[in-house]
Amino acid sequence: MVKMLECTKRPDRFSKTCQVLNKVLTLILFSTFLNCSQQKMYKPKTYFPSPQTWQDKTFYFAVTDRFIDGDSTNNNLSGNFDPKNPYKVHGGDFKGVTKAIPYLKSLGVDVLWLTPIQKQAYGEYHGYAISDFYSVNPTLGTFGEFRELVKTAHEYGIYVCLDVIVNHSGDLLNAKSGKWKWNPEGYELAYKDKKKKHFPKIFQNPELFHNYGNVADWNDPKQVLYGEFPGGLDDFKTENPIVREEMLKIWSWWIEHTDVDAFRIDTAKHVEISFWNDFIKGIKTKAKELGKDNFWIFAESYEFEDHKSQRFLNPDSIGENTFDSVLNYTLWGTQKEVFGKNGSVRKLAEIWEENKKSFGETTCNKLMTFVENHDQPRLLSYQENANPNLLKLALVYNFTAPGIPIVYYGAEIPFKGGNDPENREDFFKTENPLSTEKENFKLISYLASIRKKFRGISEGSFEIYFVDDKSILFKRSFGPEKPIWVAINLSNEKVKLDLPKRGIYYQNTYNQIAMLLSSSVFVEPYGFEILTQER
Repeated sequence: MVKMLECTKRPDRFSKTCQVLNKVLTLILFSTFLNCSQQKMYKPKTYFPSPQTWQDKTFYFAVTDRFIDGDSTNNNLSGNFDPKNPYKVHGGDFKGVTKAIPYLKSLGVDVLWLTPIQKQAYGEYHGYAISDFYSVNPTLGTFGEFRELVKTAHEYGIYVCLDVIVNHSGDLLNAKSGKWKWNPEGYELAYKDKKKKHFPKIFQNPELFHNYGNVADWNDPKQVLYGEFPGGLDDFKTENPIVREEMLKIWSWWIEHTDVDAFRIDTAKHVEISFWNDFIKGIKTKAKELGKDNFWIFAESYEFEDHKSQRFLNPDSIGENTFDSVLNYTLWGTQKEVFGKNGSVRKLAEIWEENKKSFGETTCNKLMTFVENHDQPRLLSYQENANPNLLKLALVYNFTAPGIPIVYYGAEIPFKGGNDPENREDFFKTENPLSTEKENFKLISYLASIRKKFRGISEGSFEIYFVDDKSILFKRSFGPEKPIWVAINLSNEKVKLDLPKRGIYYQNTYNQIAMLLSSSVFVEPYGFEILTQER
């Protein structure tokens, strides 16, 4: 038991000092209590079960700090609030996200993926510089408020995906020498500030971090695995058994205490494959114990060669413990060229053949696809005065071609920001941000609905029947289900695309279905058609 100092029995000259010491001691004890108790509290009585399949789901990815500000009183709890500075905290939080859940449901969202929510080294807004792996970032709200967010999402039938980091932490360590260029001999590490250390306490041993300095050559496999990101992020020795055990314990704890449903794994290629085999096995086991039999784990593999991403889907020696999916960066790069930079539509056919060869058609339906994200410029930023229909057509392709689509927050506005941080706009500062009347909102809602309605789109075969520089016609089909035809036109002229045979087709639009008896379909300039075919 810790006793406070008895200030009243001390001489007056010591009274003020004594009182200050007591306050400091109280804060230390309270902080210790929070760290300890937070690891023991808030276990849900029941857990939200996994879906049978994730392939018909629509993901929505939001930078939490930039989404909706539901509680302005927490904005400056890290001392880093500055809404005019794109690198500082702007105010989005858990209460704001919770408020937006009905809006997301109307949009057709099935899975909400948020940027990391843990406490940051220096109050960073983005979440990727964790210092305390068991506490939430105070500018986003409280642990209880996050639990309420998850509970509300589940009540609306929406799953929640955590952004997970095991490769690195916030930048709290440095070389004693002050140098930090890549050095294969390594440096002696020490804390920059002895008052700022990692939590849990086991991570306060500098020997658990790589000490080779910043990556200088991204083509050197050793540097990719063991180097630190330029700009500063302490790189864990994920090959160390202590780190492996603790990371599994940490992220299992988050499932058990928050009832989340999926993980997106940050910087997967910077961690050795053997780590992932053990980690995924442990996480899946924990999730199943809680009744989550299909816990979804997908990797960020920032690669533009399919074989480098495909390796994350290779089974281990006993044929399991792999990622469920990876982000499809090769498709993203092609969509950028076609829809963002007026490239030839033929490139979509070319990348499909490459994806199919590398992953197989069945796996392609499980890859995570996206048009925009927080690391890349918005699609409409590549051209001055870009036609807003280009983003619409990119979304149509992303939702109807193979893969599980991810909508980056603000696509429904639409935002047009360039490189980071311009692509991390304040959603809550737009006019009537939660309005369901926006054109892109209606389009996304429609596309999400047809993915659920037709298994051909989410699980079926993909056949391209026609493609040229400005247009494409393809078919999605699954078993006895009616085939789906998708026609996209990126030219400024109306085009006629011939269907394989004359028959009865139904034009699917936002609000109605019209019958078409023909052997061809006409597509308006920068337009699209989605047809169902009667057999």
